[in-house]
Amino acid sequence: RSREVILGLVLAVHIREDIVDSERFYVDQQGLDAVGRMGGHGYASTRDYFDMPGMSVEQWRKL
Repeated sequence: RSREVILGLVLAVHIREDIVDSERFYVDQQGLDAVGRMGGHGYASTRDYFDMPGMSVEQWRKL
């Protein structure tokens, strides 16, 4: 098993102008339709997007 974390600095981004709000630095995630490399021949997409609100420490302690 690999447990490596690789950090890097983004030097450039090529992205369609119609999905970026450059004033608020917001990217329309559904418009982006990103694909990520998972390893081997595996890839993942962001087509099944959903929100999951976080929980405070107090809420977690009550569980």
